[in-house]
Amino acid sequence: MAKSAKIDLVAELFASLEDFPRAEALMEEIYDGNVYFQDPIQRVDGLKAFQDMNRRVVEKMPGLEVKVLGVTGNDQAVAAEWDMSFNTLGRRVHLPGVSWLSFNAAGKCYRHVDYWDWMALSDQVVPAMKFMHDIMRKAVG
Repeated sequence: MAKSAKIDLVAELFASLEDFPRAEALMEEIYDGNVYFQDPIQRVDGLKAFQDMNRRVVEKMPGLEVKVLGVTGNDQAVAAEWDMSFNTLGRRVHLPGVSWLSFNAAGKCYRHVDYWDWMALSDQVVPAMKFMHDIMRKAVG
């Protein structure tokens, strides 16, 4: 079975987020105009809103790097595992995650959902949160 070209496009998109003009051009190629995006903290509808959201993310995350750990799928769906890192509040933060992209009959991504651990991110950004989460884990674990 031949590998889907979508796998390479999605991997290239994730790896190019630091070069936003390139990433934006890839978004035009990959996503449907009515794409739906969701992650643990936000939801957007439409390609322009998706591009604007990604632009804000890139601008607010100095030193952004995205390492693509693996991409698999076919012409209907692609899953990408990644590790995003950036600088904030004087420290380097790592955010591992997985993205699930669904494609329509026209070959465009109409649904993109990111899965990542909000609590693990907050533990890195706000050390007091880790202390509170550790207490909660001991209480219920």
